[in-house]
Amino acid sequence: MFKPTIILDAMGVIFHEEDDLAEAFMPYLERYAVIYGEFSRKRTIESTYLRLSKGEINSDQFFRQLGIQQPDLDFLLNVSLDREFLRFMKEQNSKLVVLSNDSQEWANYRNERLGFHFPYITSSLLGIRKPERKAYEKACWFLNESPENCIYVDNLKSNLHEPKSLGMDVVLFRRDRKNNSPYPIVRNFAELNQYLRGT
Repeated sequence: MFKPTIILDAMGVIFHEEDDLAEAFMPYLERYAVIYGEFSRKRTIESTYLRLSKGEINSDQFFRQLGIQQPDLDFLLNVSLDREFLRFMKEQNSKLVVLSNDSQEWANYRNERLGFHFPYITSSLLGIRKPERKAYEKACWFLNESPENCIYVDNLKSNLHEPKSLGMDVVLFRRDRKNNSPYPIVRNFAELNQYLRGT
């Protein structure tokens, strides 16, 4: 029986927040960052986080560049897990993977606290962010999996074009009722489960 590898985006799919930096992390970072110069606090944090998420700097360097001493990493838990995901995760016989634009160090910290034990691949590990084609190619190489054996799920249409062109099946995950998409769309994990059972 065919069992695809299910690759899920993190933000906007397993977590309710669609932009973790803006919606969950920025209040903490803006409060404790010590930033001087012509650029705004928010803009400096955003550009530094972009470098972190590309693997250009590590977590310690990120905090040093923002002047944050002895950071409390529990701010990484300021995201809202979709509780349906926990049931979905337990019901899957297929391999479950997350592919996210994020810091691997930050993801590892959060996953340990949440008790997640499945592959969680980030842009900092790959050295490139979605929606670049190379991000999906590298993820498949990392997983030793062919694109044709993968189903990729993301809340952003812009992140679905490249995996589709590589040969993955793709699904748009939207909790809102917007359905103007050329891709199959689901609004929750129950609908995603139904879709997977039909493949």
